[in-house]
Amino acid sequence: MKRRVVGELILEVGCGTTLKEVNHSKERYRAPFRPKVNADVYVDVKKPELNVENFIVADAQRLPFKSKAFMDVYASHLIEHLSNPLAFLKEARRVSQGALHLWLPNFFGENAWKDPTHLHAFSYYSLKKLLRKAGYSWIHVENVNISGRLPKLVRKIFTHLMLILIEELQIEAL
Repeated sequence: MKRRVVGELILEVGCGTTLKEVNHSKERYRAPFRPKVNADVYVDVKKPELNVENFIVADAQRLPFKSKAFMDVYASHLIEHLSNPLAFLKEARRVSQGALHLWLPNFFGENAWKDPTHLHAFSYYSLKKLLRKAGYSWIHVENVNISGRLPKLVRKIFTHLMLILIEELQIEAL
């Protein structure tokens, strides 16, 4: 995660609202625990059971903020639950001056199919297409790093294999 600058606000969307949800995700689906984001504003569709400062109940597909209100937007294990993921991606782009950071199960991974509340499953390639449609031009996978010592063709092949085999996609988009 990049270093914070004073005055830049961070938004986390779909942050979860109960300890039960977090524990359920960790135990039943063995999903990696959501990265800890030190956000300034949190948004989810229902009121949290825990006392969370700066929590707003809102629909991720219609964010109640002015354009460019935040530096970055973080969303962990959110878009696979949305009826219209493209609407969220466009909204995140609208309210952000900087990057969108996404974590989600990979289409080919076990966790994409275990949760009955998942409405969508994305591969890197289908997500990249959707991000481009939402207006993002730079898309980077944060958890795939292949050694620069390998020949270019070998790196390219291994990168494509990793994008298929990894359990979770970690994406940064501008």
